[in-house]
Amino acid sequence: MKILQIIPELNEGGVERGTIDFAIYLKNRGHTSMVMSNGGHGVSYLQKKEIAHSQWPVHRKNPWTILKLSFKLRRFIKIHRIDIVHTRSRVPAWIAWLATRKQPCLWIVTGHGMYRPHFFSRIITRAHHFIVATETVRSYFVNTFGIPSPKISIIERGVRLEEFPFRAPCFPTIPTLAMIGRLSPIKGHRDFLTALSLLKKKNILFQALIVGATSDDAYEAQLKQWTLDLNLSSEVQFLGHRSDVSNILKEVQILVLASTYPETFGRVIVEAQASGVCVIATDVGSISKIVEHPKTGILVPPHHPEKLAAAIEEVLTHPEESKNRILAARKKVESFYDDQVMFQKTVQLYETLLTPQKILIIKFSSLGDHLLIVPSVRALRKKFPNAYITLLCDPRFKEIWKFCPYLNETLTFPKKHLKFHWSSLVKKLKEQHFDLSIDFQNTFWTHWATYLASIPKRYGYARKNGKYWLTHALSETTDSSKMPPVEHQFRILQELEISLEDPSLEFWPSPENESPFKNLCEQEGLNFSTPYALIHIGASWPTKRWHPPHIANVCTYLQDRGFQIVFSGENQDQAFLHEILSHRTFAHISLLGKTNFQQFSTLIQHSALVISPDSAACHLAAAFQRPTLALFGPTDAAKHRSPSPNLRTLQEATDCGPCYRSTCWHHSCMVQLKPSRVIQTLKEMQPTL
Repeated sequence: MKILQIIPELNEGGVERGTIDFAIYLKNRGHTSMVMSNGGHGVSYLQKKEIAHSQWPVHRKNPWTILKLSFKLRRFIKIHRIDIVHTRSRVPAWIAWLATRKQPCLWIVTGHGMYRPHFFSRIITRAHHFIVATETVRSYFVNTFGIPSPKISIIERGVRLEEFPFRAPCFPTIPTLAMIGRLSPIKGHRDFLTALSLLKKKNILFQALIVGATSDDAYEAQLKQWTLDLNLSSEVQFLGHRSDVSNILKEVQILVLASTYPETFGRVIVEAQASGVCVIATDVGSISKIVEHPKTGILVPPHHPEKLAAAIEEVLTHPEESKNRILAARKKVESFYDDQVMFQKTVQLYETLLTPQKILIIKFSSLGDHLLIVPSVRALRKKFPNAYITLLCDPRFKEIWKFCPYLNETLTFPKKHLKFHWSSLVKKLKEQHFDLSIDFQNTFWTHWATYLASIPKRYGYARKNGKYWLTHALSETTDSSKMPPVEHQFRILQELEISLEDPSLEFWPSPENESPFKNLCEQEGLNFSTPYALIHIGASWPTKRWHPPHIANVCTYLQDRGFQIVFSGENQDQAFLHEILSHRTFAHISLLGKTNFQQFSTLIQHSALVISPDSAACHLAAAFQRPTLALFGPTDAAKHRSPSPNLRTLQEATDCGPCYRSTCWHHSCMVQLKPSRVIQTLKEMQPTL
């Protein structure tokens, strides 16, 4: 997988450290891991680990900047073929939403804050999926933003336990207290300083560390002035940004998190608990899910520095109870907050989301072409055994797929309505919420419809400006244009890492069709104890039909060798049959226009020999592995032949062919294909002839 994480800045903080650690985890497991931010102290660490970092101003809320970066990110996604864009803040979310629309990649958001429900925050509802750390946060986003529950996954966050080794708890005469995190008003530094002043008035000894950088120098200056005003300058140190949080925690006895705004997690709490540090925190957001008051720590209400001071005093004056809390907290961290578990769950979620749940296959025409996509449908089912696979086709061909074990559903839409009623098709596709489409029809209208239906991944050939509407558009090459049909389809499937292992065709006749079919044959005088040769004379183009006198000669030859002669085709082929019979008289059975497709398939299934022009009959015979001779004229046999070991093809080389013309005044390609050559091939196929 190729994953791009986007975060405003890479300075200290739980979100930033988690982003860096996850990027390293992905790289170590063979994935392509990239990070995008406005820079910060963590960039050098990524570079040491040889993880690509792109420094863009993804922290700026300027609408024009967001728009420009979205176009830039769209190009970045295409160039690097990104599978997942994972954003961890709202400005990156806006950029990602604009960039990933109609793109093949997925956009995932992790909620690192309990955002207020204003316009700027509602962009998160557009993400393909949403990750939160606790059930509390999930309920908040469901109830406040209306995000459907299935679109939200709960993945508890964690820390690298080996980086935060546990030390036996102890409380020296002058204990050290710490607040660790970015300097921001919502982190409650003023309440912490006020609580410390209350402790000092009680002559309680302590040292305090305030660790973290700020993007607001004025706020930092205010805190330092407040420290002076409270007469705490000898007890409190401002350490600024520190990358060695684990080393700081080794010297700390109490960690205070005095947040005034709901926290979605609080990574530093888990780091402290892992290190053997007692935690006191405000009861906001999901903190109560991490700190079980009073078992693993102490919770106090926000904006109450006097209660915060009382909690600190309780920890210091009751060391045995505090040590028990520390031991219980470490045990919980080991069970629930190992970052390897978090990373593993996130990767599993990625893989699940990248595996399409609903797949659309598009094929409108023709009957033979439907049979030729069977290997592709079968391979897709093997690749995605749990996916819901739907075939979109013309209503005329729905019957073919009625008993197919590889499809879940057949969706119909008249091919003749594509050009003028495409909006109806788009509406129908949108309602289905497909994850992926494979266009075997490859027309402008089918490409256009899947694009407008917002199907995230759209595969096909780049015909008819398809490269603009498909996310995975294959270029047609000279070699690929001459490929047999099944191989040609699998060039598309190779983009999904599906290789051609089994090119054989299949068909699934109705289990209830055998008896009515035999009744029909008895009425027409067909004797099942005698082998019959099926001569299919139907064709989509008149130019595909073999020359009538030639057909008559071969039929006479076959009859002399004990075959019953059965003609198949449509009712409109009656005139062509009369022309054949005008050249020679022989016994025959005509089933022209008398069979439906299921009965026709049974007719082929029981035949001893099939002779047909380039038509669906050849492909159906290949599906049943019947001995078949296909006679090609205006179409290329190498390109259109069925994949079957029992199929032989004949085609005369002419100066004008293969021409792919449906009309022709001289019809030389079929006239020059002589009966003698056909008979010789039949002898090679069946030596007894």
